Amino acid sequence: MPRTLIAIALLCTAFALPAMAEEGQAPKPEKGDKPAAAKAPALTVNDLPPAVKAAAEAQAAGAAIDKVRLEEKNGEKAYAVRFVRDNVKTEVKFNAEGKVLRLRAERGSKEGSVPTAGLPAAVQTAVATKLNDGKVVQIEERTEKDKQVYRVDIEGPAGRLQLEIDAAGTILKERKPEDMKRKDGEGKKDGEGKKDGEHKKDEAKTEGEAK
Repeated sequence: MPRTLIAIALLCTAFALPAMAEEGQAPKPEKGDKPAAAKAPALTVNDLPPAVKAAAEAQAAGAAIDKVRLEEKNGEKAYAVRFVRDNVKTEVKFNAEGKVLRLRAERGSKEGSVPTAGLPAAVQTAVATKLNDGKVVQIEERTEKDKQVYRVDIEGPAGRLQLEIDAAGTILKERKPEDMKRKDGEGKKDGEGKKDGEHKKDEAKTEGEAK
């Protein structure tokens, strides 16, 4: 065989070997691509710590728990469960000892309402004074600085009202949803379209020029 043909054959073999070696290998990730995070396995009620499971089943009171979620923040674990009972959707979050950290219940349909029987008597009384032929459509119970706070949304003829009440029945806040949409620090505009702060600056400037 001529030397030229032998040289060509060797060169072809040299190029073919790396290509064959790369076949069957997983493609290399592009720069900047992050590896996909492994999804946490779905939890069931039986995966909950005994104290949390007992507390969750007591809250559900026979209703099927359809979702269980584990949350972890600053090394602290919390467990959230969700269930539907009497057309009311409820989610409860517990700490590892089974203490309720937050409870949220909302009506399952536009015509429905959320019962207040599970609230402390003083909170029920406070809600009753504000009902005015309305109905409770959402309740949230949470712990703030080791104190229980209850947020109750009422829908009535005059619109929707939101109350924040402490365990003693004192109404801490009373507001409508549109009040919450106002951004903190947003000044009110005067008749000429300037914010209060800008209007005061203009007044101060005018006084300085007059002097």
